[in-house]
Amino acid sequence: MPSHTIDKTSLKTSLKTSLKTSLKASLTTSGRYAALAACLALAPSCGGSETIHVRSGEAELPVFVQHPDRAVLLVFETGGPSGTAIDGVLAGYYPWDDCFGDDVSVASYDRRGSGNARGLSRDAPILLEDYVSDLRAVTRALETRYEPERVIWMGHSWGVSLTMRALADDPARVDGMIAIDGAWLGEDEDYVPWRYDFACRVADEQLAAGDGDALWPEIATFCEQHARDSIEYESAAFDELWGFLHAIYERFDDGFPLETAGILRALFFSHYDPLESHVHSDRIGAALHEQGRDRPVLDRLGEVTTPTLILNGEYDDLIPTELAAEAHARLATPEAEKSLIELAGGGHAPFVSQTERFCEAAREFIAARR
Repeated sequence: MPSHTIDKTSLKTSLKTSLKTSLKASLTTSGRYAALAACLALAPSCGGSETIHVRSGEAELPVFVQHPDRAVLLVFETGGPSGTAIDGVLAGYYPWDDCFGDDVSVASYDRRGSGNARGLSRDAPILLEDYVSDLRAVTRALETRYEPERVIWMGHSWGVSLTMRALADDPARVDGMIAIDGAWLGEDEDYVPWRYDFACRVADEQLAAGDGDALWPEIATFCEQHARDSIEYESAAFDELWGFLHAIYERFDDGFPLETAGILRALFFSHYDPLESHVHSDRIGAALHEQGRDRPVLDRLGEVTTPTLILNGEYDDLIPTELAAEAHARLATPEAEKSLIELAGGGHAPFVSQTERFCEAAREFIAARR
């Protein structure tokens, strides 16, 4: 991914680590209940929720459930592959609390090797099929505990790749799927033609709108001089394109909101070592990307028949809408039960900058599944 994706992670990691040093020093390893009490005291969004732990093979996965016992259960897979979903919810990055309607429970969990999950040692093999099995195990445990009327999976970025692989294996597993800016392909080089389309499209739109920024004619000239499929990975043209993508990102960035109360909730709730998690993060990302490279999930969408809503930010330079449209076309889901919505003004995290429209589209999809 372009280098700017690292900046967001580095910002959060640095901020979180420094705050942990000063705010969490008084917590002992046995202070789980005190930490959860602090979480509940700090924010209403912790109320009406509970945390359970699900065993999947050798892994123990913490699952944070907002508004348990509602009719519809939404199981969320974060991006990553090694993202920490629970911290994202508690810190306010994932605004799920009031997003999906008053009859929807939302379950977010930390995957093996990430966040508060347990059971992945430094030398343990990292297998994509284990992560698919974990998703199924979490879903089964939640179904057994809460007995929802409907179950819907929702993934963001790499989380879409994981959930779609599970659906390709068993399309009848759930009642619906919400795919947010999904990672449909494997490595960076696979995305080059789609990001080329994105850059050229944005430049054309801005020029047509009369935007006088010098960036747009530069990109338009680049598009005239280079054919879509002529740009080789890590070539000079590739570097130039990546520079344009970063410039577009800076102009239309979603932002990365971190609320003070939310940060405190995440700090007091979390019991993992950020350094250890970082070590796992690099190893997990490398292994899972490599395993998904030979057969990207895009090539398996012809096996997926589940009702699906694809949501994509208009200015997502990582997973452009052009690629989301290709994924939509490849889904075997009947036309009446699949849809693609481009969220105007949104980037790779449209639930951040376009929260109201994002939640509205998700609610409409969920309501249609009842």
